[in-house]
Amino acid sequence: MQNSVINVFQSQSVHATPGDGHMLLFWDGGTAPTDWTCVSCSGGDPFYQVFPRGSDTYGGTGGATTHTHTASGSVDATTDPMPARSNTGTGINNNTHTHTFTPAIGSASNLPLFRQLKVIRYDFSGDPAIIPTGAIAFFDSTVPSGWTQYSAEDGYYPYGESSAGITGGSNTHTHAISGTLTGASGGNRARNTVSTQDIVSSNGHTHDATGTSAIANNEPPYIEVIFGQATSSAAPTLNMYAMWDDDPTTSWLVKSGSGGPFYQNFFKGSSSYGTTGGSSTHSHADVSYLSGTPSTTNTSRTGGTPNASDDLHTHLIHVTGFSTDNNIPPYIDVIIAKYQPPSDLDQSAYRWYANTDTTDVGSPLGTQDTSANAPKQGTAFRLRLTIHVSVSNRDINGAGLKLQYAVKSGTCDTSFIGESYSDVSDVSGDIRYFDNPSVSDADTLITNANDPTHSSDSIVAQSYQEANNFTNNISAISNGEDGLWDFSLVDYSAPASTSYCFRVVRATDLELESYSVIPEITSDDGMGHMLLFWDGGTAPTGWTCVSCNPGEDFYQKFIRGDTSYGATGGSDSHTHTADGNTDTSVTSGRSSAGSGIIRGHTHTSTPTIGSASNLPVYRQLMVIRADDSGTPSTIPSGTIAPFDATVPAGWTRYSTQDGYYIRGESTVGSTGGSNTHSHSISGTTDLGSGILVAPNTAGTQGPVAADNHIHTYSGTSDTQNNEPPYINTILGKISADGVVPTGMLAMWDGPISVSWTNLSSSGGPFYQNFMKPASSYGGTGGSATHSHGTTVLTTSAPSSTVNSRTGGTNTASGTHTHNITIDNFSTDSNLPPYIEVIIAKLTAANNPPNSPGGLDQIRTSDSASLSVGSYANGNQIQFIAQATDPDNPDDLQLCVEVQDIGTSFTNTPTQCGTAVSYSG
Repeated sequence: MQNSVINVFQSQSVHATPGDGHMLLFWDGGTAPTDWTCVSCSGGDPFYQVFPRGSDTYGGTGGATTHTHTASGSVDATTDPMPARSNTGTGINNNTHTHTFTPAIGSASNLPLFRQLKVIRYDFSGDPAIIPTGAIAFFDSTVPSGWTQYSAEDGYYPYGESSAGITGGSNTHTHAISGTLTGASGGNRARNTVSTQDIVSSNGHTHDATGTSAIANNEPPYIEVIFGQATSSAAPTLNMYAMWDDDPTTSWLVKSGSGGPFYQNFFKGSSSYGTTGGSSTHSHADVSYLSGTPSTTNTSRTGGTPNASDDLHTHLIHVTGFSTDNNIPPYIDVIIAKYQPPSDLDQSAYRWYANTDTTDVGSPLGTQDTSANAPKQGTAFRLRLTIHVSVSNRDINGAGLKLQYAVKSGTCDTSFIGESYSDVSDVSGDIRYFDNPSVSDADTLITNANDPTHSSDSIVAQSYQEANNFTNNISAISNGEDGLWDFSLVDYSAPASTSYCFRVVRATDLELESYSVIPEITSDDGMGHMLLFWDGGTAPTGWTCVSCNPGEDFYQKFIRGDTSYGATGGSDSHTHTADGNTDTSVTSGRSSAGSGIIRGHTHTSTPTIGSASNLPVYRQLMVIRADDSGTPSTIPSGTIAPFDATVPAGWTRYSTQDGYYIRGESTVGSTGGSNTHSHSISGTTDLGSGILVAPNTAGTQGPVAADNHIHTYSGTSDTQNNEPPYINTILGKISADGVVPTGMLAMWDGPISVSWTNLSSSGGPFYQNFMKPASSYGGTGGSATHSHGTTVLTTSAPSSTVNSRTGGTNTASGTHTHNITIDNFSTDSNLPPYIEVIIAKLTAANNPPNSPGGLDQIRTSDSASLSVGSYANGNQIQFIAQATDPDNPDDLQLCVEVQDIGTSFTNTPTQCGTAVSYSG
């Protein structure tokens, strides 16, 4: 096949819409400055006696000024006996008694350590032209020129009020605990009223139970900020932070959205930025303390055994299980944004790659900033693209971006003339995002030596993407640097030989500020690509390694011929099932009627058959794929191809591979595998089948097998061959660049030209056969399945024994073993991991077509034929040409290359027509 040629066009636009928000700042002066209004100075104002909290939307309120808890109480028995006498009855408490207690937890303040400030609101939406002298904003680094650090607020949360500077609140708190120990429970006694009397506690007395909880922190979730005060009136300062009551303008980067540093965080003044802490809820540690003395007393006779409780006794009280409760103070949600006019973004460089199931990429599909051909439909590929940042730094998690694509119209130009771009989706469209199962969207990409570069700029690696939208979620990108992203894509349903253009836009659909390059890729034409072997380094120009990375078609796979390309199967290992049966044990000893031991018996077992490798003896080679479909015009020097006869002139036989199956990999020359194998066998028998008897306890005793004994066994199966079905093939290596010789065999990933004869269709020599290189062609052997013969192993001695009378032949010995026969091995597959390919032979030379004739260009809208240069921007043009080919039969495909006027042709097709097979 051969190509023909032609030429084409350019435009651009950028828009921005201001936000509807009003800026909010702090103020510690008197009346609000001109064009600003105090919104914390009166009851009903949104910031009056509330704390501001960052959020993705404005106006949400919540929190409370105080909180309390629930808890449980328990009381220890008294340890203060009174040596007083008593009588049977009631009236005083026994020495040992207790009480019950339900604690009441007093309320405590939620207000953290605060300092009052006024909150002022700009009277107009959008950016104020001037920030007034004395206004207070905050920063994430040293305050800039024109501002002074407002250290008066350090350590304090700002609290909206009508007057500034008053402090209050606390970052820690305790709760008062109150209540009464209920009437005593325990033994009751009666007073002994004779003789000398002493004071004792009365029956039914109570105790005061006042105490204090443990200290706990009540700071809400916060982030520390550096407050700064404007020393003169000036325009908003780069990197200052402000509050907003709606979306700010595009010059501000929202920092309080979900996942942002201010999201649902209060702000706390500090000399440095970024420390976070606090919590929305808390509890308290358990506490113990002594009660008061008894509420009522009585008297009873002194002396004797302590039978009463002291009039001054106390109890140890335990307050435990404090509930977890909210300590958020009154707040209002505000949008927090940083003044950082959007960085100018330029789509600066790109490169296409084969896919891998990792965040690294496979082999490049072309050079940097050049179009490439996509792999076969359904096979994933990757795009790595850089975006240059200028004007200002792009903070981490900058404004969202998304990838778009369009069918090419003319050229993939930076003005997008004629293209209609749409978002790349993961569920619809001809080109879609591809989900690699082992990695996740937005993971950190792994850099690669073949990554695109942009001038001498630093490249800041960002994320792997398999869905829109995306951002620089990995790190910030400084002014003058380029971010690098990695997109996983797939041709899901693109028409054959269709070229597509790709661009990044902002998530709002606004274009970037500029585009230096537009990535372009052309869908596969549906025809087969030649696949050969390679034992050098990087794949030669015009070819791509398809075995060099995980996820690529031939990675760690063997090659099997079939009628079509791409089916995979086989596995690294296999196992079997089998049966196990023992012989009858030898008997000895004497027994009695009953159970507990066993006479002559047998066992059965289901053996465990260990796994064994399916990999035959192999040597690794790279598998390379021609970037263009059809028969390549040149086979690169060093390429290895199969033959079914003596290799032709210009080729040398590649005997290094003789006797080794070919396994695709990136590491060439490594060997492994085996053509034979055995399996480990192990298992445990069942309890056995035979006549049960009882031990004979008379006479001399010796060990015999208990009736519940088992045996274990282990060993190895016989050795069997595991070679898959194969055909011996001769490999040859070309000594210098040359044409495809008649008689050469090649692998193909799609339909083949009529000048090639399919050898792997049903009935062909390669049909479902693996290649096994040898010095001569045609020998076959191997099998897809196999089994194993009978193996006899010896078991262990019995697992459990008892004693019985020696002599005789009525018991199984305590040391007996069995021969166990392992047989009836299942027939299982031994096919190694493989991919099916079409294997064909060039039966005739393939000559290039004659130069096209009858070239015409037609305006699609009215089918008018146009002279060269007479069409205008926006016209869609159809090119028509006629050509002949000296080969008969053959396939013919006409391609067109489009370039700007004055630009040299590169012989790289812009788009190709459908290949046509013909004869006659």
